[in-house]
Amino acid sequence: MRNMNVYCFILLGFTVCVSGLAQAEKVFFSSHRPTPHYDEVYQNVLEPYCVLCHYEGNEEEAIFDFSKKEIVKYFMDLILDSCVANDRMPPGFPLAAEEKKLLVDWYQAGMPD
Repeated sequence: MRNMNVYCFILLGFTVCVSGLAQAEKVFFSSHRPTPHYDEVYQNVLEPYCVLCHYEGNEEEAIFDFSKKEIVKYFMDLILDSCVANDRMPPGFPLAAEEKKLLVDWYQAGMPD
């Protein structure tokens, strides 16, 4: 069995863990990147992972429509709690550390359009 080091960091009060030092350095200590904007968050996280269930007309399975920017911004605390802190969403396969960091970076930047 392979010994795997796990590194955890606290971002905005949420604990984010990654496997291996190389992954931790890549995700958390990389050089400064431009401020993420909504389109980047939508294309890389919301569309492929959230909007599959969270869309208008699917209230029986998912009550929030995350295809709308205003709703995403309003529920961002819930999204961070569910996707970053607790790995409850998306169900069955948590977001990768890079995707979690993108959500946190966007939130910390004030959720720019």
